[in-house]
Amino acid sequence: MALWYDRPVKIRRGNVEAVLRDDVSEEELLWAAKDHEEPPERCRVIIKVDGNVVAEYTRTFDRPADDRHVSNFLKKMLLDPAYRAQYLASGSWNGVVVDDDPVNVATRSDVARINSRPMAKLRFKDFATLKVGGRDAFSSKHGTELDAAIPQASIAPIEMAFGSEEMRDQAKRWVARGLQVVILLIGLQYLL
Repeated sequence: MALWYDRPVKIRRGNVEAVLRDDVSEEELLWAAKDHEEPPERCRVIIKVDGNVVAEYTRTFDRPADDRHVSNFLKKMLLDPAYRAQYLASGSWNGVVVDDDPVNVATRSDVARINSRPMAKLRFKDFATLKVGGRDAFSSKHGTELDAAIPQASIAPIEMAFGSEEMRDQAKRWVARGLQVVILLIGLQYLL
């Protein structure tokens, strides 16, 4: 998985879109490098309603933040207006978005990016950074539990493409996380 600061992370629910992106400037990175210090880790969350920016929030992390930490922060921001008020930079938004998807937000963004690329343009680099970002609801599932979590039409191609039960389960987990089966089969040498 690309790290959270390498590309924007998005959550969409209805007419609300939240975009989390790195908010550290190139100049700040340069000064940190010149001073032999760790660069700051700061993100900006932009809330759009019907495509219009209504609020922006900024958070600086005290210590290095991994994808899971940032994903949980974004989910909490969208769920709790009182919590997000402390990070308000501009505008206002009092809405609530419940993100009950069991897949890490950053992983979902990566899967959506890969699914949206033309198949002829998929390359190693598209799959090389695709990771779960810790454990999720599918990490401990096996066999028929996974079969129930994916479209039935996906099971036969996976069964035919993968020899061992362990590899089939890994492939089914990626389909459960949203990766299209045909793209999984293209990228199988990179994912497993």
